Amino acid sequence: MNAPLLSIEGLDVRFAADGGELRALHGVDLEVAAGEVVGLVGESGCGKSVTASAVLRLLPEPPARVAAGQIRFDGRDLLSLSPRALRRLRGPEIAMIFQEPMTALNPVFTIGSQMTDVLRRHERMSRRAARARAVDWLHRVGIPAPEQRLSAYPHQLSGGMRQRVMIAMALSCRPRLLIADEPTTALDVTIQAQVLELMTELVRAEGVSMLLITHDMGVVAETCDRVHVMYCGRVVEEAPVKALFAAPRHPYTAGLLACLPRVGADRTRSLPTIPGKVPELHALPEGCAFADRCKNVQADCRSAPPPLRRMGNTRVACLHPEPV
Repeated sequence: MNAPLLSIEGLDVRFAADGGELRALHGVDLEVAAGEVVGLVGESGCGKSVTASAVLRLLPEPPARVAAGQIRFDGRDLLSLSPRALRRLRGPEIAMIFQEPMTALNPVFTIGSQMTDVLRRHERMSRRAARARAVDWLHRVGIPAPEQRLSAYPHQLSGGMRQRVMIAMALSCRPRLLIADEPTTALDVTIQAQVLELMTELVRAEGVSMLLITHDMGVVAETCDRVHVMYCGRVVEEAPVKALFAAPRHPYTAGLLACLPRVGADRTRSLPTIPGKVPELHALPEGCAFADRCKNVQADCRSAPPPLRRMGNTRVACLHPEPV
């Protein structure tokens, strides 16, 4: 097999707190191959965004620190790169789309100045060439009258249009990897579908790899080739999307899928839920973090966190997985 474009091994990230360090990530393993769309899914607070920020070294140090692990992009160790080398990497090779475009875009500069600044900084283009490419990308992401929109400020655009601008900015430098961190969270449902479809079409057309971070299993089903499921800072299951939806092995994954609404379901009955609540980072159990909420729990589950082990084309961190 070819080496993965992005490889994360044993990533351990901790944050300084009043009572001592909090472990946000516990030995996360994740890979993205060239041209692949990989989903990273889980409840809020499970460590998805921390993983994404760690890849681009965007975590503030301190309070954050990488205690262990490796992050490699095309064979390069990202954790050892100098700030100058990281600046060269961000944009032309790895781009990121954030959850809320209104905070990612600078409110005091026009859309055109922000897009052309990115292109001139990373592509060394003339002002005219950068403007022409910016117009082309705004057109490609479906923004009407793109020449006029270059003169607009972020607050003059709707949420959906701001997110389209972010997609255009991220892809305009033709990166090899796109990290999309909950890119449709701030949008209404109909606009969400349009933006996701657009982003997926552009990524496939450009041959860009994508790490899509979401809490929506429906988005994963429609968009991704492979998926990693996270819980309490750990990857608890990794599988091709079709295999995961057909036969989830981890009880947590099975619980997430059971909570999805289905066409033809009895509307008089409420959707199933996963009992209990996610443990706090400062009070994680010694064994499996999902043990207190798991219907398959046994005594050995509480002794030590189970490692990821391969079962067919799936990897699962569970001592008593769901049957196929």
